[in-house]
Amino acid sequence: FPVTIGSEFGSYKMVAVAEANGATVAVSQTGQVYRSSNNLNFSLVKDIYLPAGLSSPVDCMASNGSRIAIIGYRYAPVVEFSDDAGGVFSSATFPATGSPVPQVIRWAGGSRWLVGCSIASADTGLFMSTDGCANFAPVTLPVQLSIGRGQIAVHKGRCVVFGTQKGTSTTRAFWTDDYTNWNEISFVPSVATEPTTVKKIWNIAGPEGI
Repeated sequence: FPVTIGSEFGSYKMVAVAEANGATVAVSQTGQVYRSSNNLNFSLVKDIYLPAGLSSPVDCMASNGSRIAIIGYRYAPVVEFSDDAGGVFSSATFPATGSPVPQVIRWAGGSRWLVGCSIASADTGLFMSTDGCANFAPVTLPVQLSIGRGQIAVHKGRCVVFGTQKGTSTTRAFWTDDYTNWNEISFVPSVATEPTTVKKIWNIAGPEGI
């Protein structure tokens, strides 16, 4: 059924929706944050990066029920988090070396948050915060992965990460229970490069709940 967006919505395109603190929050591809208390009427509560905007991917927001976090890119990788459903945001510290571009964010239980990035010159596409989103650090994987939208899933402490191995067109996947020891997931049949096409896995998800 249709929802009502405030007149200031204009032509903004919503790319992600999450629930936090009893409200539904939607974010646009340029960083405008809208909120609804009834899932019918949305109004603008924050424009994170006036006037230049924020480039936000499709999988740009996650919630742990009280804190929402939004990723994007504006001259450098960006992670912003809010504890009041988008009214006030704080900026996370995020490594910019190699210009990783955030593509997906997941809450991984407790104070742990994960961000997957596409990479060109960066050494890794996976970054982790263990202090509630305030500070992120690179995670060392068995290979250098460029991680896209929908390519991280977490369920009951286990994390699965998919991506494209840097410098190749090969899809690789790994799982971990401790974020230190990573185990490769084999594909049968292979989803590596074929003569004319490259198979890509865009979305993975665990069952409901962390």
